[in-house]
Amino acid sequence: MKVLNELSVKDLKLNKKRSIVIIIGIILSTALICAVAGLITSFQQTFIETAKNSKGNYHAIFYNVPKDELKYIEENRSVEDYYLSEELGCSYLPNGDTSTGEEEKPLVNIISMNDKFLKDMAINIKDGRLPENDGELAISTRINEKFKTNYKVGDTITLNIGELKGTSENKNANYYDEEQIKKTDETEQMAEDEIVNTTSKTYKIVGIIERPTTTIEPYEADWFTVITKMQTINKKANIEKEIQRLKEETVKPTEKVNELLKKYGTTELSTGTKMSELLKRTELDYNKLAPIDENRPELTLQEKEEVEIQIKYEGYIKMQEAQVEKFKKLETKLLPEELDYEQIKGLSLEARQKLNKFKPRSIGQASRISGVSPADISVLLIYLQVKKNN
Repeated sequence: MKVLNELSVKDLKLNKKRSIVIIIGIILSTALICAVAGLITSFQQTFIETAKNSKGNYHAIFYNVPKDELKYIEENRSVEDYYLSEELGCSYLPNGDTSTGEEEKPLVNIISMNDKFLKDMAINIKDGRLPENDGELAISTRINEKFKTNYKVGDTITLNIGELKGTSENKNANYYDEEQIKKTDETEQMAEDEIVNTTSKTYKIVGIIERPTTTIEPYEADWFTVITKMQTINKKANIEKEIQRLKEETVKPTEKVNELLKKYGTTELSTGTKMSELLKRTELDYNKLAPIDENRPELTLQEKEEVEIQIKYEGYIKMQEAQVEKFKKLETKLLPEELDYEQIKGLSLEARQKLNKFKPRSIGQASRISGVSPADISVLLIYLQVKKNN
């Protein structure tokens, strides 16, 4: 080893110029390789940051995930983090005027998002801030640009949120649902879009946002995006727990209770009743009952409002939920494409003509065709049942 070192040193001394050139070449080559590697890394990081800022910070998106299956994502060791959003429904805004002067109904899609989704999905604020609770709303600047609505931060807006039925539903409501895409051609000629099973909710506008990424709002969509904060699990639990308590809490006909009822002009008690029954009275509300409700927990203003709404309108809400379930069942009852409705006895003349013209895919679609009455739907249901039995 010593001999090799001595020979190497001797060779370097004898060929000084060549040795210096070789050393300089090695240094330059190393510097060049490092520079190229650094440049590639820099470009890669730039592309990543550009994608995050324009499309959001994520690798994959899963649509229409049932809530009971979220655990498979939460418990997956390969998933570092995940965000949640939910389409609450659609609503028409008050009539607006387009730049051409034509009157038109602006259609909005209300999407609730959790904190991480709001933070990491490239939602850019133009004015104000992002929603911090489910009573706040951020609307797309495109609404003010296309329509003379002039919504601004601080305004309150009431939306009748429901399920969109008609052509826009099939074209835009869920771009990634193959079943919806298949229905497009079959429902194109149906009546004007309508929103069914609506629920009224008032929001405060806290932000104006730029057009969201196409992941949220496709370019071809004829609706506009408005976003709100997703209701937290704790809030839902608080509401459910308080509703249950009010249904179990017994109010006795004491002097204090009857004085309060008399004060607000409602019938006094002669026997005990549940607190929830008192809350259903039109003269009373959740806050008015506070003096006689000693076991009341601390709730936020929105939680109190939600508790009151769910109890006061319990019958109506249950009826609406039953109608939704009934409607879902009708969607699963398929009608044969080759069916000749002229041969089905019991259908009205108008129903036979409309059904043969539109050829609905299911009973649900048939029920939304103008001119097809509930009696005609009953005839179709009986026809399908008889056909099934045969």
